[in-house]
Amino acid sequence: MSTTVGVPLSSRSPAGPTSIGRCAPQAHSAIGGGEGSFALPAQEVELVGRQVELARLVRLLAQRSHHSGVLLAGASGTGKTRLAAEALRELGSEIEVVPVVAAWPDRDRLTEEERFQQTPSEAHANGLPAWELRQALESIRNRQRSVVLLIDDAHLLEPAAAALVLELAQRRSVRMLLTLNTDEPAPMAITTLWKDDHLHRMDIGPLNVTATRRLVAALSGRRLAHKTAASLARLAQGNPQLLRELIRAATKHHLFEPSPAGWTLSGQIPLSVPLCELLTRKISRLRPDALEVLERVVVAEPVPLPRLEAVATQDSLLNLEDEGFIRVTPSASLGLHTAPLVEVAHPLIGYAIDHTLPVLRRRAHLEAWLKAYPALEQCAGQDAVTVASWMLETGTPICSDELLRAAQCAEEVQDLDGASLLTAAAWSISPSPKTAAAHARALIALADFTTAAEVLDAAEATVSPNWELTAARARSCLLQGRFDAAESVIARLPEDQRRLYMGMAAYFQGAIGTALELCRPLVEDPTSDQYLEAAIFYMASLLHAGRPQDALTIYKRLPASPEKRRFFHGDSLKQIYAVMIADLGQLSDAVAHLTQAHRSAVRDGRARIDAQRGLALGAVLLERGRPREALNLLTFHPSYQVGWQLWHDRARTLRTLATVTLGRNNEVDLPEENPSHFLIFQQVAQAWISSLDGNRERSAAILIRAAETAVKQGAYAHVAIAVHEMARIGVAAESSPYWQTQLQGAYLNARINYARGLATDNIAMLRRAAEAFANSGAELYGAEAYAELSRLLRRTGQGRAATAATRRAQELAERCEGAKTPALWLLSSSEPLTSREQELVTLVAQGHSDKEIAQQLTLSVRTVSNHLYRVYRKLGITNRRALQQQVGLAPRSPGSEE
Repeated sequence: MSTTVGVPLSSRSPAGPTSIGRCAPQAHSAIGGGEGSFALPAQEVELVGRQVELARLVRLLAQRSHHSGVLLAGASGTGKTRLAAEALRELGSEIEVVPVVAAWPDRDRLTEEERFQQTPSEAHANGLPAWELRQALESIRNRQRSVVLLIDDAHLLEPAAAALVLELAQRRSVRMLLTLNTDEPAPMAITTLWKDDHLHRMDIGPLNVTATRRLVAALSGRRLAHKTAASLARLAQGNPQLLRELIRAATKHHLFEPSPAGWTLSGQIPLSVPLCELLTRKISRLRPDALEVLERVVVAEPVPLPRLEAVATQDSLLNLEDEGFIRVTPSASLGLHTAPLVEVAHPLIGYAIDHTLPVLRRRAHLEAWLKAYPALEQCAGQDAVTVASWMLETGTPICSDELLRAAQCAEEVQDLDGASLLTAAAWSISPSPKTAAAHARALIALADFTTAAEVLDAAEATVSPNWELTAARARSCLLQGRFDAAESVIARLPEDQRRLYMGMAAYFQGAIGTALELCRPLVEDPTSDQYLEAAIFYMASLLHAGRPQDALTIYKRLPASPEKRRFFHGDSLKQIYAVMIADLGQLSDAVAHLTQAHRSAVRDGRARIDAQRGLALGAVLLERGRPREALNLLTFHPSYQVGWQLWHDRARTLRTLATVTLGRNNEVDLPEENPSHFLIFQQVAQAWISSLDGNRERSAAILIRAAETAVKQGAYAHVAIAVHEMARIGVAAESSPYWQTQLQGAYLNARINYARGLATDNIAMLRRAAEAFANSGAELYGAEAYAELSRLLRRTGQGRAATAATRRAQELAERCEGAKTPALWLLSSSEPLTSREQELVTLVAQGHSDKEIAQQLTLSVRTVSNHLYRVYRKLGITNRRALQQQVGLAPRSPGSEE
C-alpha cells in the first residue's frame, strides 16, 4: 500500500462496512524531545493545497450521474488516499463506506505478461478472491444509507477482483471511489473503468509551490526560515509523501537549528535507504561519459545550453535527456544573447549526486567549468556571479574589487544569496569601510540584521566615521521600523544622502507629502547618485497621493540599461509598476504582471524576492475580489517571510482584511497601530471588524479618523479608500466632506463616486462607478455597486433595469470566492432593506439575541422583533437561523468590542 500524508482510513480490511466518521488522526513521533527542540506535530495536519480537488470530488460523489463513481489517479505520494478520506468525511452521515484492501501477493514474482494472463482460478489462489468481494457487497445490499465502495491502490487488485469491479461499474450496482497509482501497471479491467467512461477519472498532480511551502509549515509545526522551507519544497517537487519523509529524516538526525529567522537546516538531509537504492539503480543505468556530464550539470545548474555543449558530447546529452535525467527550459539571459537552460530533471537526483560527490571530483568539475567560461572581467550578469563563486570554491586567486563587481551583478539579477556570499568574501579578503558596507547591505537585503550590525560594529571599531557605513546602519534601522534610532543615524549623513533617507523614513511612517517634498529635488537631477533610489520612493509616494499617472511618467524615464539600475530596493520596481497600472484601472493586467514576476522569483530560488512579490500579488488579488487566493499568499509562516518588520506587519493587516471579507472576524491578527504607509489598511480592517460585530457607529468613527489622517499626510488615495469603505459598510453619507478629493484615473475616482452616488441616490453616478469597477477588474467592488444600483432602481420603480443590475451583480459576485459583504448579503431580496434593518441583519448574523440587539441599538425588544418580522418578509424567510445561513458570517468572536 502507498503511504500518503494525511488522515489514514481507520480500517483497510474487508471485514465489514466502516463509517468514515471513525477515522482517527495519525500521530507523529516527537524526535529530539525537550524544551526548545524540534519535534513533529502530534496530530495530523489539515489538508493543504487540495481545496479545489476536494470540492470537485465531493460534488462528483454526491451527484447521481451515468458514472458509477470516481477514480483518483496520480503518482505515488501525491495524497490520493488522504483526499479520498477527506471527501468521504465531508459527505459524513450521508454515506456508509465499505473499504476493500487491494492485495496481490504474487504480483511482484510474475512478469507483466504473466500477471495479466492468469486465469481467475490462478489469481484466486494468489490474491483477494473475487467471491470475498461479492460477499462484502452482499452484506450491504439491504442497507438504508448510500454506500460507497472504497478501493485504495486499485492497481494492486488481482485480475478476478478487478473484473468484478468492472462488472459492478457496468451494472451501476454500487457507488465506487478508487485510487490508482499511475507509476504502476494496472489490470486491464481497471483501465477499462475510466477508458469506457464507467468511472469519472480525476488526475491528481503534484502540489504547486505555494501549497507545498504551506505544507512544509504544517508538517513541521514550527516556524521555519524562508530558505529552509523553500529548499524542502523544491526537493519534494510537490509530493506530500516525499516532503514528509524529508522532514522526518531531518528531524531524526537533529538537523533543524533555531535562528532569528526561524528553524534552519544545519546540514544535508540524509535520504532514506529505499530512496537511495531507487536513485542508485536509476543512475547506474547511465554510461560513464553521461554520468560525468550529469555530475557537471549538478554542480553548476542551471547551465546555459551552449556552455554545456562546450564540455559535453551531443551523444551524452541525448542519453541524459532520453533517460529523463535533464530537462531543457526556455531561454534565459546570457550576456547580450539568450540561451536555453539545462537542469537536473528532479532535484532529488541532483541532491543525491551532490550529497555523495567526492570533494576532489567536485573541484575538478568546477575547474573544467572555469575553463569553459570567459575570464571574470569579461563576464556580466549571472555569469559573473557564477564564475566568481567557482573561483572562491576552487581557491582561484580573486581580489576584493572583482568580488564587489560580481556582487553588484548578483544584485542586478536579484541573487541576494550570491551577493551575500561574494561580499562576505570581499570583506574577509580586504576589510575596509567599502567592503563592510557592501556586505552589510547584502545582509540587510536578506533581513539578517544581527549579522549586518556585527559587520558594521567591527568596521566602525577600526576606522573613522564613514558615510557608507552610516548609510547602511540607517537603512537597517528603517527596515526594522526603528525610526527613533534611524533619526540620529541619518543626521550624520552628507546632505544628499540625508535627504534621501529622511524621505525614506517619511514614506515608511506614512508622511506622504513630506516624502514627496524630500525626494523631489533628487528625482529632478538624474545625475545624482541618489536619483534611482529616490525615484523608487517618489513613485511610491505619488501612488499613495492618488497620482498614478504622474508615477507612470517617472517610471518611463528610468534608465533601461541594467548597469544603471543597480540600487537597493530596485527589486521593488515590478511591484510599483503593478500598483500603478492597478490604480489606473488595469487590475487584471497587474495580477498577470505580478504572477509572472512571482513565479520567476520562485523558480529562480530568489528568497525574499518571491515573498515580497507574493505580498504585492496578494494585495492586488484582494482588491480584485479574490480573498481566498490572496490568503494563500498573505499567510506569512515559512511560505513567505520577507524578514522586514514593516512588510510583515502589512501582510498581517492584509490577511485580516481578507478574512473579514470572507465574513470571519474571529481570525483577527492586526499589528499594533503606528503611523505607517499602510495605516489606512489597518484602520479599514478595524472598521470592518466593528461592522461585523454590529457596531456601525464605531466603524464610521474609525473611517472618518482615517480620512482626516490621510488628508493631513497628503495620502489622497487613502482618502478615497476611507470614503469607499464608508459606503461599503453602510454609512456613505458620512463621507461627504471628502467628495472633492482630487485623484488621477477613473478607478480611484470611482471609489469616491460610489459613496457619493449612494449617499445622494444618484443613479447615473452609481452606474458609472459600477461600470468603472467592473471594467477595471475590481469585481467585488463592481458586484457591490451593481447590487446597490439594483436596490435604488427598484425603489424608484425601474423594475426591469433593477433586474438587469441584479443579474450583473450576481455574475461578478460568483467570481469573488465567497466574499461576504453587506451589499452582497441580501442580493436576491425583492425589496431593499432600510439602514436600520441592515444593522439588525448584521447583529442577528453574528448571533446576538433580540435583547442584546435592543440594548446595543437603544431600542425596545418589541421594536427589534417588529423590524425582524419585516426583514423576514422582504427576504422570504421565516426565522433567524435562515437569515444567518443566507448571510453566512462566522460567529462573533468572544470578547469582540461592542
